[in-house]
Amino acid sequence: MTIEASNGAYHEFAVHESRQVLRDIMGDDGKVDVERPHPPLLFVGAEKDEIIPNTLVARIAESYTDQRSHSEYVKFSSRGHFISGQNGWEKVALRVEKWLESHLAAVRS
Repeated sequence: MTIEASNGAYHEFAVHESRQVLRDIMGDDGKVDVERPHPPLLFVGAEKDEIIPNTLVARIAESYTDQRSHSEYVKFSSRGHFISGQNGWEKVALRVEKWLESHLAAVRS
């Protein structure tokens, strides 16, 4: 994003509490048992995300190890942290929609 677009998005969408999200999950409330069965999970990474790097998102997705459960990672090139607000967000939304549809179809079968 351009600095102007980034600043505009920040002023329009950022709230003070959003800075606490990552800090809040660092304690006991944020512990997740990645070995337990779980519903299907889709992890979305953005190649140019400087806040939550796509490599971290991929590592988190890979940490879910229950063989009966489904976890998937998808990386979007040339996108940053504000992936759903950048130009071309429709491509991201369409990919997520297709993933959801495929898992809903499996549940309905």
